[in-house]
Amino acid sequence: MSETVSVKTRSLRDQVAEEIRVTLARRRLSATELARRMGVSQSYLARRMTGAQPLDLDDLDRIADALGVPVRQLLPGTDTFRYSPTAKRMSSRVPPQRRPAGRVDSNRPARPTGPTRPTTLPRPALPVMAR
Repeated sequence: MSETVSVKTRSLRDQVAEEIRVTLARRRLSATELARRMGVSQSYLARRMTGAQPLDLDDLDRIADALGVPVRQLLPGTDTFRYSPTAKRMSSRVPPQRRPAGRVDSNRPARPTGPTRPTTLPRPALPVMAR
């Protein structure tokens, strides 16, 4: 018995939109900020990112300029550093970053070094006096 598996291939437009979203996430930018940097409305960008209107090469160039990346980085499968077999070897040679002195390895922020405000206690309730 053989099963037929339907493989959905994503269109190039969807793949480019996904690469743009990944780049936005890496740079910790929102689509609203990208639209602002491009000088277009948020709906203009959203229509192109969702596929309601096609992305043309001029749009792709403007998005790349606003993100500060080359256009080829927004094309799927062309990010040479991410997929390069030598990238793994090269990245292992990078020395680890040192933590600033006085920082503890935990998720808690460092303690403040300056004077701290005293904690205030709640005021006791005043008795009500009858007249």
